Parts: sequence; C-alpha cells; structure tokens
Amino acid sequence: MANLLQQAGASSEPTSFAPLHTNRIFTGLWTNRNVLRDAATNEYQERNGMSRQDSILGGQNSEITSRLTLRRRPGTSAFNGEIIPPFNRLYSFNTFSQSTENIRVMADTATTVYDATPPGLRPIYTKDPHGGPTYFISVGNILYFTDGWATNQWNYETDQVFPWGIMAPSLAPQVFQSVLPNPYNAWHLFIRDSNGNMQQLDPPGFPGVTGASQPIWATSGGIGAITPDGTVRWFFSGPAAWVANNSITLNLAISVAVNTPSGPVQMTFQTLSAGTTGNSQPNWPNGIGLSVVDNNITWINRGLTLDWATGVGPNTPVTSVFPIVDPNGYFQDILQPGKTGPGVPNFSRINGTLTSDNSLTWKNTGAFAPATTAPVQYGFAYKNSVTNDISNMSSPTDFVSITQGNQVTLKGQGSTAVGVDTIVIYRTVQGGSTFLLLAEIANPPSGTQWQYTDTTPDSGLNPLIQAQRNGEGTPLFQTGRQGNLVGAGASCLGYHVGRIFAGLGNVVCVSSGPDAVVSGSSGNAGFNIFFTAQSKITRFWPCSLGMVVFTVRDAYIILGSGTANDPLYMVTFIEQLPLLHYDAFTVNKTTPMMMLGNNMVIALDPSAGIVELGFPIADRFEEEFDPSQAFVTYHSESSRESALYVANGNGYWYRMNQNNAPEQGSAWSPRANIGDMHCVQSVEIRPGVYRLLFGYINPGPIVMRDLTKNRDNEVAYPVSATFGSIVMAQPGQLAAISFITLESVRVGTRAQLALLLGEISGEFEELKRTRQDPTNLPPSTTLFSDRYHFSQNQKAAWCRHFQMRISWPAEDAANELLTFTIFGQTWQEMRSQ
Repeated sequence: MANLLQQAGASSEPTSFAPLHTNRIFTGLWTNRNVLRDAATNEYQERNGMSRQDSILGGQNSEITSRLTLRRRPGTSAFNGEIIPPFNRLYSFNTFSQSTENIRVMADTATTVYDATPPGLRPIYTKDPHGGPTYFISVGNILYFTDGWATNQWNYETDQVFPWGIMAPSLAPQVFQSVLPNPYNAWHLFIRDSNGNMQQLDPPGFPGVTGASQPIWATSGGIGAITPDGTVRWFFSGPAAWVANNSITLNLAISVAVNTPSGPVQMTFQTLSAGTTGNSQPNWPNGIGLSVVDNNITWINRGLTLDWATGVGPNTPVTSVFPIVDPNGYFQDILQPGKTGPGVPNFSRINGTLTSDNSLTWKNTGAFAPATTAPVQYGFAYKNSVTNDISNMSSPTDFVSITQGNQVTLKGQGSTAVGVDTIVIYRTVQGGSTFLLLAEIANPPSGTQWQYTDTTPDSGLNPLIQAQRNGEGTPLFQTGRQGNLVGAGASCLGYHVGRIFAGLGNVVCVSSGPDAVVSGSSGNAGFNIFFTAQSKITRFWPCSLGMVVFTVRDAYIILGSGTANDPLYMVTFIEQLPLLHYDAFTVNKTTPMMMLGNNMVIALDPSAGIVELGFPIADRFEEEFDPSQAFVTYHSESSRESALYVANGNGYWYRMNQNNAPEQGSAWSPRANIGDMHCVQSVEIRPGVYRLLFGYINPGPIVMRDLTKNRDNEVAYPVSATFGSIVMAQPGQLAAISFITLESVRVGTRAQLALLLGEISGEFEELKRTRQDPTNLPPSTTLFSDRYHFSQNQKAAWCRHFQMRISWPAEDAANELLTFTIFGQTWQEMRSQ
C-alpha cells in the first residue's frame, strides 16, 4: 500500500519487499474458524486482497480497547474491603425520599444476606439452612427477597425484616350472642334536699321508687348518713354550699350559682379529685361536662341542680344507670339529669345531638345494632401494620341472626407469625355477601385467643375496605404448597404492570397488586394469578411488549395490562431458547443477551431477531463453560467502558466490545484470568453510576474493575495475544519475512515478540533482540518503536503462514500496542521463461 507521500507523487526506490501495516485492531479473538484463513473477511474480500492481519487466536489478560488498540486489561481494586463469604449475586436496591436517592448494594451468600454498601458490611438476614441463592426485587423502599425456602421483605426506612406475606387463619371465628350489658359507668345522682344539703343516691345505680312524700332528711351522723325514701336510699353528702379552705373527698357534690346569659342558675359540680378548696370561689363554667380547677381540686359541671320536690317527686322510679337503647336503635345517655316526660320523646338519630325529655336531656352516643331482619356473616384476617400486608380472610362463619337486645361476641385464634400485630375483623351487611371492614384489634400475645364484641350497625361498616377472598393475600409459598411444588423454591422475581412476578418451578405467580387495593393491603405480598409453563422458569424480562418468561426450554410472554377489561395472559414467545441460569442473562438498553443451555451466546435484537454474538469464540464457550453456572453481564460505565462480559464462574471471563468506531461489528478479547473469581455483575453503586463488581470463590473483598489499575488487587499478571495464522503466500509461493515492527506506548517494558512459522500449533520462538525503527532516526521518547529482525537467529525466515505472539510480563504498567508491521516479500516457484 502506498504511503501518503507516494500517493502525493513522491517516488521510491524499486524493491521486492513490502510492508503489511496494521494500525487498528478490531477483529478480535476469533477461534471458531479455519486457522488458515482470515477471520472476518468473506471470500470476495480475501480474493481482492482485503485481508486482515489483526485476527487473534489466543492469549490472556489483553484487551481490545475503544481506540482499536491492544492493551493490558485494566486491573481491579477493592469496592468493599471487608472480608465477605463467597456470594451468589449482587443487587442494587434503590432507596429514596422526597429529597434524596441512594443505592444499597446487597450481597447474597450461602448463609446471610448483607448490605455490602461501603464502608462496612452489615448482615440483614440470616438464611435457613434449607435456603438457596437469593433473588431480589425492590418496590419503593421495600426490598423483597426469596431464597427458595423463605420469603422476606426489608424496609430500609425502619430497618426491619419481616416475612413476605401472611398465611390466612385456618378456622372461622366463633360466634356467641348475649344480652347487651351497660357499657357505661353509673352516674352519681345528686339532689339538693330541703335543708340545703346534697344527697346522693345510695348505692349509685340502684333502681327503686321514691316514697309518697318527701322524707325527713338525716342530718346527724355526718357524711354518709342514710335517709330511706320508699325503696331507694339517699346518703348525706355534705352542705350544698361551697366553703373556702374546705377538705373535700372524691365524687362529692355541691350546688353553686353559675352566671348564664339569662342570669344566675344553680348547677351541680362534682369533684374529680380529693383536696382542699381555695380562698375564693373559682369562675364556675356554664356547660355540662366543663371542668374548673379550685386550688388542688378539679370540679366538673353535672348540669342543673335537682331537688326532691320539683325534680323528682313522689312515687317516681329513680335510677342513675344509663344509657338506654332508644326505639331507633341508638344509645341515648344522660346529659342533664332530670325527670322524663309522660311519653316517648322524638329521639335524635344523629350521633352527638341532644333530645329534650321533660326536665331531662338525652345525648345520642352512637348506634347499637338492632335485631337483624336478615342474617350476617363474619370472618377475620391477620395483618402486619408495619408492612401493611393482610392475609386472606378465614373461612366465613355460618349465617348469624342477631336477637333484639343482644350483642355478638366473636372469638378466634391469634397468629404466632412474625410481624403479625393486628386482627382484622370483617362482617357483611344484613343479607349481604361482601365482607366489609368491621374493626381492627391487637393480635393477642403468643397466638392466644382474641375476643371482640360487635355492637356496630350496618352503617358503621367501612365499604371501602373489603376482605381478600380471591387469593389476593395468598403468600408465595402457600401457593407453592398448594401446587405440589414443595422444595422447588422461587427461581426468579420480576416487576411489571404494578405487580411482582415470581417463578415457582414451572408456575408464574403474579401478585395481586392493584387487585388488593380495596382490601387496604400492600398488594405485593399476595399472589392470585397463575400461569403454567412447560419447564422450570429461570428469568423474567419486562419490556414494552409485556413480561417475557425464560425457562430451561422455551421463552413465553405475558401480555395484557392486568385490568378487568385487559387481563393478563401467557403465550409462547420463542421456542427452544433454553436459559439454564438466572445470572446468564443481561440487558443492554432494549436488547437482552444470554448464554443458552447449548452454550450459544446470543442477543435478542429488536431489529435483527436472534443474533449469535458468541460465534467467533463458540468453540471456547463449548469447551470451557457450563451454562448452568455462567455469568453474563453488560457493563456500561462510560463510552470506553461499554462491553459484554461472559464469565465461567470459576476464574475467568471473555469480553466483547461493540461498535468500535469507525469500524462496525464487535470484537472479543482474549481470556481474562482473575484467580478464583466467581460472581461477575455490572452493579449500580450510586444513582446512574455503574461499576463491574465481582467476588471470589473463597472469602475475600468485593472488588471492581478499575481503569486506573494494572494489577488485580495489587497482584500483577502477565499479558499476551497471539495473532494469526497470518497467511503470507499460497501453495507454489513462499514468503520471506525481513522484520516485524511493533509500536507501543512507552510505559513499563517493551513488548516481547515470539513467532511460530509454518505451523498451527507448537513451540513459539522468541525474538529477543530489537533495534530502533526507523533505524536512522533517534529513539522516540513516547513510543517503543521496535524492529525485530528475523536474521538474528541465523535462520531463514521463509514460510507460507505464521503466528505472532505479543506479550508483556507481570508488571504494574498500562502496556498498549498501537500498530504492528510485517515487512517481507513473496517468492514463486515457477515463473514464465
């Protein structure tokens, strides 16, 4: 090829030698080929002299860069220097508030799930010995995870781990009916007698009938002196007047004048505490139930002062036990004591409102369920109020018809499950079938029996919160046991259309999500939609089409939005697409890439269909990889750090660059040997910031690929790349190679060159001596420009083809090969005469 000067018209001396100059290395490792042909050119190109010399056959720890050069692969440094047991996988858990967003890097080991975000290493959950690899999915600030044995959730804000989902109660609640008792304390009924003293009904609440005339009030014997009155009794409670600096006992009453808008009115005040009155009267409040402090005594206003003659009267039934249930089915309590009228008043039906009844005032304190005109049913569920998970409802009770004046008492078994702190009780309306929220009570300790008394009318039920009865609260592994998949364990998790997807053997379990909103639960803990594949599920991929389900045989897709008008359904997507390992899958933007069970590394390209990315080194994948243990990850840290990594889980990976501008296509690099490296993943460590992280088969730190390093965690490693076979001549021809020039960045040591002439395998011969190229100019200060002459070994450099190995020793240097040039000529056996 003419150089620039020759192209511009400059002349050069005639020569039978010519240079084969390579200044871009982009074909990469291509071992799956006939070694005696060019790797990436077709026959037409090859016949027209458009061959490449940069095809690589082997090597280690060298890498094709985005600059189309060959360099020592970057080394590693500690991402988290804490010693961690070997881990199965990492997961980026995105936590956020209204003003902040952070990433927690989770690590799963054989025994423990860790928060491995540096600095430090914090255990989050200790696994059951039966547990296997853990799969993660996060929704909001909740991290859901399952290890094939237990399902849990970690709330980052509260730092609490709870089981994921709650088993439903096994039995319906028991139902009992009994006569409604008075749930209120009795009034202390006071009157002012004709002597100006206060008399209290004895004992409070005792019912009876007054005598035919006002009794003679007892005045001797002091506080507590008894006065009989028909079938009731009164006891002397002291003078009605307020007295300064007077010692007062609890529940004692006085009658004082209270200023009202219509003038002074006598009202009764009762002590709420014992003590001594002050030097002067307090400002008595006008209003029943209002209180006032008098020195160290608290008085409460009990309403207008009653007397025997006008407030009670002869032959009058007397009681201080209230409330009553009015004809409308509402509780009516005494606000202003007094004497009822001759007929039933028109009681108010509104809670908190008042009804006048002669001199007495009633207050509506809420509804009492009247006798049913149709039966009702009850049920209950368990709830974790921290996670808002609610179980399915228990079996319903038999139909219950409530007798007039009765109350219903429910009893049921509490839960011993971790995190369950609430019993949720449901009831239907009379004659209804929908179970609505009745009440929430505390879960009894140690799973003992709970009890609840129901006095709530139909109007008191919450129609917005209904019981989960269609599986909305079914825990994941209750699903598995129902499906006879005990021990199968969840094999993957995904999130799509507001629902969590879990693979349980060959069953896709879909969380209730929006279906559980009416129950008041989180919607993430219960699973109520199921699809069956024909083989074990290994991975989910949510995309614009739907949720793609990969199995160990085929791929399916779940379509629909999950609404009543557009339900979810599953169909076959691609047959014979076996994915054996959850971690043998990755996504670059919209393109999934994976290693299949037949060792093929492919991409599902939306524009091109299935593309076999790994074909150039398919033989390496077949001979060196177990697809059930492989790790595939696409890492996009920056423009020059965007590549696919395929690791065998036992010490090495292959790396593929895509779109090495200005060239097209992709290029695999020689194998990177990194000790006992195991799990390899591209992990988001901060919002929008990714690092390639991996761990080791043995305990050690979590390390990351580091462009600034040339050693693996401070351990140097050798580098090599073998180019070829470079075919210089065809049968009937020979090639004479005069020298090879290597141009590389002047860092570390010079590249070492070794050749294998005329063979496709065997012992390479090293060319140890070099000279400056060009020979008549001083050496470069920024480049190693080294000419390796073949004549130094005193052997003829004749061959048809050869392989060229370039290597650097284990050193801390960013060695980089920029160009190489083969300078030679061709000799032909037969020529025209």
